[in-house]
Amino acid sequence: MTGSRIIPTPTDLNDAASRRPDVPRFPWWALIIVGATIAAIWYVRSDIPRRTDPRHLRRG
Repeated sequence: MTGSRIIPTPTDLNDAASRRPDVPRFPWWALIIVGATIAAIWYVRSDIPRRTDPRHLRRG
């Protein structure tokens, strides 16, 4: 690669540079995965008895 400038810039490259990009705007799928993970952790942890729970302290 020489890094030499092509003058004038080809018109198809100018047109491509002025077009709107067709990449996704925001990775919504990442938020959905994070939300589902937090919900799953909350669901699993909600079933674990707490140390201050009287049912947990019963002996018998």
